[in-house]
Amino acid sequence: MILTCAFGFVLSTFAATSSDSVQTFVVTNYQIVGDSQLSPETVATVVAAHTGTNVTLSEIVKAASELQREYVNRGYPVPSLAIAEDRITNGVVTINVFRGGLF
Repeated sequence: MILTCAFGFVLSTFAATSSDSVQTFVVTNYQIVGDSQLSPETVATVVAAHTGTNVTLSEIVKAASELQREYVNRGYPVPSLAIAEDRITNGVVTINVFRGGLF
């Protein structure tokens, strides 16, 4: 599944399969790939509340939404962010950043 976050809305690119249990991840770090204008220190501060054990995908999406808000707070154009579930490996969540929005 790939989740795209644009203007504070989460758009699921692929339909999620339903299951009785919520998948969780161990998240130690977020890696930003692409057109990021935020410093690594700023990113670490913004996503710090979304690390740890048993982090749900919705919590990871919240981290992406908070990153978008940080762009706006600093006067940057709102980026599109994409998170591929299969790119959450070894505790690292990879977030792809694209300049501008989808609209």
